[in-house]
Amino acid sequence: MSLEERTQLGLLAEQGLSRRAIAAQMGRSTSTICRRFARNATLGGPYRAARAQAMATQR
Repeated sequence: MSLEERTQLGLLAEQGLSRRAIAAQMGRSTSTICRRFARNATLGGPYRAARAQAMATQR
């Protein structure tokens, strides 16, 4: 997932869209979006695109 897609994912999440709605809008599967949140969301906090990109670069 590119930084632009990660940024879009974060913005859509901030708008309160469900993971299913985010997936549909981005043209991705719901499971992909759920994995991104599970892997990169901060504990109890919002999804951060820059942090997710940095973690992906480290992997």
